[in-house]
Amino acid sequence: MPLRVSRSPRFVMPQFQYPFIDIAVHPAVRARFAAGEAIVLFSRDMTRVLWANGEGARLFGHADIYDLLDNGLEQAGVAFRQLAATVRQLEVVGDRRGLMMRIGSGFVSQAISAEVSLVELRPGDIVVIFSAPIAANRSFEARCAAMLKGFDDPDTHMAVLDDQGAVIASSPGYRGLGILAETARALIVAAGRSGEGLIKRPIASATGYLPAAMGKVSIDPPLNLLFCVETVLGRMDPPHEEAMAPAPLPEETRIEGASPMNDESGIAQTGLVEETVELATAPAIELMQVREPQ
Repeated sequence: MPLRVSRSPRFVMPQFQYPFIDIAVHPAVRARFAAGEAIVLFSRDMTRVLWANGEGARLFGHADIYDLLDNGLEQAGVAFRQLAATVRQLEVVGDRRGLMMRIGSGFVSQAISAEVSLVELRPGDIVVIFSAPIAANRSFEARCAAMLKGFDDPDTHMAVLDDQGAVIASSPGYRGLGILAETARALIVAAGRSGEGLIKRPIASATGYLPAAMGKVSIDPPLNLLFCVETVLGRMDPPHEEAMAPAPLPEETRIEGASPMNDESGIAQTGLVEETVELATAPAIELMQVREPQ
């Protein structure tokens, strides 16, 4: 999915990083992400960290995802040298190698079993994916909680949902947004109809519209990741006046038992705006990986 460009320089994403949810639901990553593994994407030459989940950042001794993206790995360290030596054995897309490596944290080091693979995310875009199982994430609850780790921004809200829109796990501020299960379920249906298993559009919250993205990370069990951001621009109005008029979902996506009634503003209770997101709102949706400057 192409990146959109913002008119505001603070939203511009460096070309070598990726939106978090785009990679989390990518076919090469989502099974390991749903399993609670530590995952880090590197450039082909291993000089840059392109993406990571919370467990990946923690494994390499960083407090959060942004810290790892900002600082990278210590290239003089033993762990990085072991990793780079194994990556040099990868020759063509699809190659993968297992390795045992020692990760140090303070005065303690641990040996972990990991894997590196060479993946083409999209045509011509070849990256190295590092992954390692995390012993503490064996339970279903722990795996769901692991998907939400690694973000230190209080304006970033995430939830793991089942296919009915019920919350399985969420970040601390998510429930306060007042997003209806009905709204979430409609977004899940829309993501399921997308060829990428991913949809990005504004949704209704208790106090206004928020840029949001929903991605399917697992079919069995059914798990979906919802990502919302409260931007520096504040809450959004529906993109067009037509969005104020209630419009039923298509038959194949209509929610059984959903009320056709509207809220006080006349907005359909599904809370979805069936419009292409314009540049003004796209940065918060596409560029969720980027931390706002202090």
